[in-house]
Amino acid sequence: MAIILDADVVIRGEKGTFDLKSWVTSRPNDRFEVAAITAAELWHGVERATGTHKVTRQRYLDAVLASSADHSLHRADCVRACSNLGRIGSLRKNDLLL
Repeated sequence: MAIILDADVVIRGEKGTFDLKSWVTSRPNDRFEVAAITAAELWHGVERATGTHKVTRQRYLDAVLASSADHSLHRADCVRACSNLGRIGSLRKNDLLL
């Protein structure tokens, strides 16, 4: 069994309003996971960011998701969906199906 990290916890960690790294470190006997839809939402935020904020956000999310076996799959799916958003102006109903 694992503790599922929701997007708000990861985002608060990125913004510095919650010390996610220390909290996870303080629970050495627990396993943490991120749901596929949460990873997609977070990658969507990376793809929509610009400039140095995009690079910073991408590095942070890479670090958070590093232990996830499906990390590269989530990112690839989100990049595909976000490219559709840029091309057609909106997501299609199946763009975030993982």
